[in-house]
Amino acid sequence: MTTYLTPCILAKLSALCIALALAGCASTAGNDKSEARLWRAVLVGTADAVPVARVIDVAEEELVKEFKLDSVSNIRPGRHAHEWLLVSREPGAVRTLHTGMREEDHGDHKHWMAKAPELSEPLVWGKRPSHANAGGNRVAAFFDGDGVARVFQTNDAKKEAVVGELNSGKSHHGIAVPLSQRGRLLLSRPAPEGTLPLGVNLVESNGQIVIPGPDCPRQHGDAAHQGMIYFGCAAHLVVFSEAQSNFRVVNYPIGTPPEKLVRNIVASALQPQLLADFGPNGLLVIDSRSMGMKPVDLAAKRLHFTWDRAAPRYAFALTDDGRLHRVDTHSGKIETQAAVMPAWTEALSVKKTCLHRAWPQQQQAV
Repeated sequence: MTTYLTPCILAKLSALCIALALAGCASTAGNDKSEARLWRAVLVGTADAVPVARVIDVAEEELVKEFKLDSVSNIRPGRHAHEWLLVSREPGAVRTLHTGMREEDHGDHKHWMAKAPELSEPLVWGKRPSHANAGGNRVAAFFDGDGVARVFQTNDAKKEAVVGELNSGKSHHGIAVPLSQRGRLLLSRPAPEGTLPLGVNLVESNGQIVIPGPDCPRQHGDAAHQGMIYFGCAAHLVVFSEAQSNFRVVNYPIGTPPEKLVRNIVASALQPQLLADFGPNGLLVIDSRSMGMKPVDLAAKRLHFTWDRAAPRYAFALTDDGRLHRVDTHSGKIETQAAVMPAWTEALSVKKTCLHRAWPQQQQAV
């Protein structure tokens, strides 16, 4: 499960970050109460202007481990519930972070064990990495600066090894998603103009195109859910089915204005719905069964959003007026809201909390 936080907010509002993690996001070691105390979260941000990743024992509200990073990093889901991918634009590297939660087989039963968290050395290097996506035993990291995706996986010696490199043909803000079938991937197709892709193609491990994907102008935002992979586009979603090896276009609701489009998507293993941002002031609930969509108006600029882990039909959204909204994803309505922090202003973000951005860059706490 995932919640979105910002390194800017983390520096000044760590208590709120932890509260949001408790509300809806942290990786869990198990669903029964006896294992609830093994729940750990990862927060990525800055502490005293130093980029860090913190692993936190949520039940005990204690810091388990802090790792100092080379730069502020994006964080993406890894190959299992307790692995996360740290993507550092500078110096241009991708690492894995393991929370230390491990399942041990005791014959007739299994136990979760809490061990020391681990941060790997850089596994792949390149110019301006952006997205890193896991699929099966592989991870593909896309490097915007040279338009190349580099793929690594665990080898027989249980060490990470680079197993492939795919060139999209042009530097752009792209993506590569490993699939479980025959070593194939979804690789972004650069547009003639601009930095955002025009869509994704199904390709072999050597980059040869198997199926060209439909046009997806201004493609950004992706999520994998129950064998389907979703991508946000300017006027619709593109959905790829692993089982059927085909693409599908799903239009936004009729009458959607141009400024409302999906840029980020989050999925929950506990819900048939997916949750996406939808313009600066909204969310979009996507039903994976019917492909129906329900827009949610937040009436203020959205900073972050997440599923409610304790009650998975609900979601939380934090807006720049300082309010936390609880959304019923079944009805698409805001059930309740409360003021949880002072209103966020651009001046505050520039002068007091951000290292290098005027507006919060979405990050994940897991």
